[in-house]
Amino acid sequence: MRLRAADLRGGRGLAALFLAVAAGIASLQLGGHVQAMVGGAPPAPREFGRSVVMILGSSGTACTATAIGRDLLLTAAHCVQAGADYKLLGSEPGQPPALKAIVRIERHPQFDIKRLLKHLATADIALIKLAEPLPARISPALIAGGSEAVAVGDSLVVAGYGVTVRGDGRTGGTVRAATLVATGQPNTLQVRLFDPRTKGETAGLGAYAGDSGAHTAFADGYPLLVLSEASLSDLNARLAIPLPVDRFRPNLLLSGVDAYDEDYIDQVVSGDVTLKMVKPCTRCQVTTIDQRTLERGLEPLHTLAGYRHNALLDGVAFGMNAIVAAGAGQTLTRGAPLAHSYRF
Repeated sequence: MRLRAADLRGGRGLAALFLAVAAGIASLQLGGHVQAMVGGAPPAPREFGRSVVMILGSSGTACTATAIGRDLLLTAAHCVQAGADYKLLGSEPGQPPALKAIVRIERHPQFDIKRLLKHLATADIALIKLAEPLPARISPALIAGGSEAVAVGDSLVVAGYGVTVRGDGRTGGTVRAATLVATGQPNTLQVRLFDPRTKGETAGLGAYAGDSGAHTAFADGYPLLVLSEASLSDLNARLAIPLPVDRFRPNLLLSGVDAYDEDYIDQVVSGDVTLKMVKPCTRCQVTTIDQRTLERGLEPLHTLAGYRHNALLDGVAFGMNAIVAAGAGQTLTRGAPLAHSYRF
């Protein structure tokens, strides 16, 4: 992968690490902006981890799902919102990352994202149909029968992907498990859980909301915008009149990656410089203005809305906001080789 634009320096912004836990026996009521299995939970025992997989979304999400059939997954509905593309991370241990196709997603008809964001109970559950069967090493989990109930004080083991160091995606990618305790009023719609070690009084296992820790100067929220040549080419192939890259004002234009790979990249590194992707960039009306004539049109937002709408961010996403994680003050030059890692 190579850099296609030059000389950028870094700044400040808030990071939203979109990781969520979806257990095969219950959906968790999530609060705040960001949730993840965090806080140093140990790796999950084989009997739990062998049914857990990761789903990646083009809007920047990385969520846990549970296999309940050879080609059927159970996950949280908020993890697979409309307006984004989703893939199964299906690589074998020790092998390069491989993204597997998903052919259908069905969210519970009573799921309401607005209720979720207000911390109210909702049917936060979804089914995912895969294009091909899961690897043999993944064993479908058994789902509890309808006669079984959860009572206050019951201990449940929750397994999922997440980070062990706040804000550091490199500490994720491992299935971890935590024993949490039911509280509140458990029912068929939701089960609220807390870490018995902290008793809900301080942060414990199971939830995380974080800050990127970077600093921004003269930037609208984030210091850097990253886009790939392949993504621009894919968009232009859908337009009647192709648009130049200056419509989108990226600081970095990457070559050597597939279209929308930037959605899944965690970091890019060049020498002492490390840039970290934070969130998808939602695009404004400025992209519809010709930079040379100042004429305004409908594109590219009209076309992007058809396949790049991000329900969680309530906008059209194209490119990724990024921060400088290391090497502030250094210079990146056109054509510089970059190493990159994915968020898994």
